[in-house]
Amino acid sequence: MSFLKVSSLAIAATLFAGSAFAADLIVADPVVDMASPKASDFYVGVLGSAGSDGNPFGGLGVVIGGDVDLTDVVFLGAEVRGEAYWGNVGYTGSEIAVRARLGVHATDSVDLYVAAGVGAFVDNTNVTSNFYEVAAGAEFDVMDNMALRAEVAANGNWGAGFTSAQANLGLLWKL
Repeated sequence: MSFLKVSSLAIAATLFAGSAFAADLIVADPVVDMASPKASDFYVGVLGSAGSDGNPFGGLGVVIGGDVDLTDVVFLGAEVRGEAYWGNVGYTGSEIAVRARLGVHATDSVDLYVAAGVGAFVDNTNVTSNFYEVAAGAEFDVMDNMALRAEVAANGNWGAGFTSAQANLGLLWKL
């Protein structure tokens, strides 16, 4: 065989072999997940706090609430919290509060929020006082169904300015 015929056969074999492999190539459509990673969250949790109303105090409590996404980034929520407090003289009282939350999903695992609400405090002499509260905080997802919460809050009695401030830490279980 001549050099020209061998070269032509080699080129033809390469072209046909290449096209056979190209015909076997399978390209899958990309998978796109359009669902929001946090369409809604319902949670229960435990809280610990430390603060001052002129005297230092600490507290332990529980919280139950839920959030609903308004957009992919913004969420709205509500929660109920109950807490018991101790100070220099022992048990100082308990409170229950209802709050609304507005926040953003800063990342897939971090939420930032502000909250405002109202509540009632019953001191150790059974005197009840109503209060308002504002807070700002962050929640950090540590597992699919668990988050750590850190926030600062200020409380005030109706008709007066802020009368106490506290820092709260919590552990939330998302249901």
